[in-house]
Amino acid sequence: MKLPTAMLGTIGLIALAALSGGGCQPGSSSPAIRPVLKTATGATPSINNIELRGSGAPLPEPVYQAWAENYGQLHKDVKITYQGNSSGNGVKATTRKSVDFAGSDLAMNAAELDAAVLADIFLGKISKWNDPRIVAINNGRLPDLPIQVVRRTDASTATLVFTKYLCEISPAFREQVGAARLVELPGGISAKGSKVPGVLKQTEGAIAYLEIPAVAQNDLDYAELKDKDGGFVGPTPTTISNAGDAMIGAFSGNLLVANLGNAPGERSYPIAFFTYLIIHKDLRYMGDAQKAKALVDYLKWGTTGGGQSLLEARQLDCAPLGPQVQKKIRQALDNIVTGD
Repeated sequence: MKLPTAMLGTIGLIALAALSGGGCQPGSSSPAIRPVLKTATGATPSINNIELRGSGAPLPEPVYQAWAENYGQLHKDVKITYQGNSSGNGVKATTRKSVDFAGSDLAMNAAELDAAVLADIFLGKISKWNDPRIVAINNGRLPDLPIQVVRRTDASTATLVFTKYLCEISPAFREQVGAARLVELPGGISAKGSKVPGVLKQTEGAIAYLEIPAVAQNDLDYAELKDKDGGFVGPTPTTISNAGDAMIGAFSGNLLVANLGNAPGERSYPIAFFTYLIIHKDLRYMGDAQKAKALVDYLKWGTTGGGQSLLEARQLDCAPLGPQVQKKIRQALDNIVTGD
């Protein structure tokens, strides 16, 4: 079974001394794991000294660590650990049943920009901020300043999500670059993912794509993007959650996966993605019904209860799941076989 746990946005960023408006995505430069938030929970199964182990994608690791901390305050006999290494490692470990759940960012399967303009910027076809196509979108004068594209040199989920979005919009980008975790972009400044925020801050006229936590933690400005309905939206918890709710029609049975690129609906952020947890539909292989029930209870708490309250309170730099997505997840979890 694969189910969403939280939502993230990958965004086209502008770091321009000449353009910056002083605004940034709400967040904090402090560590992603914040003080414990007391939250309500449902009925608690009777359990004794149960350990649940997970591994996989490193990006949502702060979310799962905070969930483990908060859930542990409410369930003293349950210890939950999560090791962020890679989505692939997590999937393999769950398949081998050496962990209880896996995290995966991939489905097993101050200026305004529209997608076509954004694609041409990253193709090098638009090279100045006062290009008529950018000026027309922003209804005003922009500086005669070269655009400096910052190219990521490391493989990342952010690159895959961003390039999938541009491929959907731009045939030229699809033919010349394509979608992958690591791509070759023409020209620009090369930087490893962790170094991109610093390059943005130091380079006048620079643009790059980053996950929202990196934006908030580095106090960077961002561009609003045109959504599928034609309005311009920024990467807020609401617009990112809207994208998820708009795509629940793609869910199939217990495989709750969806491509959120350019999702329909008013005020849906066009470059959002789910991060997932993967578990077995039949947990009787554990040989321990109480442990199986504890895992299901923890996942319900994280995806439809107190864990989402942490995200809504913005104690973590991810957007909460929308109400329609949460409803589908609870239905799927209710069908898990625990062996009782």
